[in-house]
Amino acid sequence: MPLKVSNNWLQSYSASKFEVTGHTIINAVTDNPFFLDLDPPLPVLIGHEANYVNAAAAATDGGKAETAAKNAARLVYAESLRQLGTYIDATATTEEQFLSSKYPLRKEGAPIGIQPAPSNMRAKHGKVSGSLDASCDANEHRVLYEWQTAVGQNPTDWTIQPTSNSSRSTFSGFTPGTWVNVRCRVRVPAGAGDWSSVVQLMMI
Repeated sequence: MPLKVSNNWLQSYSASKFEVTGHTIINAVTDNPFFLDLDPPLPVLIGHEANYVNAAAAATDGGKAETAAKNAARLVYAESLRQLGTYIDATATTEEQFLSSKYPLRKEGAPIGIQPAPSNMRAKHGKVSGSLDASCDANEHRVLYEWQTAVGQNPTDWTIQPTSNSSRSTFSGFTPGTWVNVRCRVRVPAGAGDWSSVVQLMMI
């Protein structure tokens, strides 16, 4: 996954953490050989930082007007830092260069491990004779559901059914009066988990 800056902190950080992070970034890109043509220019960044710091200090013991002025100054400063992040994304080509900016980076999500067997398997008669609707509790991740069916009260031969990204599926073509069994498992890039418990239903 290519490195990219993260802008979530511009809204989520507390006032003090926002101030410290912005100052750290400005110091890091000042005279940084990897970023020689800053956008916005360094004087603009420093000016927006100073305006925000002064407004934040005035709002400490001030009233609504001072708080509003601080919030407005933060919006302006945050927008200039967002623009700087876009410039870093477009300019940096190596991890060293990204890290030298001190700009927060997007975190790569941890890979999903093999998932447990689906729970709460259910089956009911479908709208068409010889069909059934099967379902299980949905997995919290984006996964593939692998389904199998088998005929008989004590099945040994299982038929692979189409894989889906839904925890619900419909199967048809069974002979009325026969027992049909269905089970399911979850597959992720790391592999497939265990099969669920088997549910059994007589076709009508």
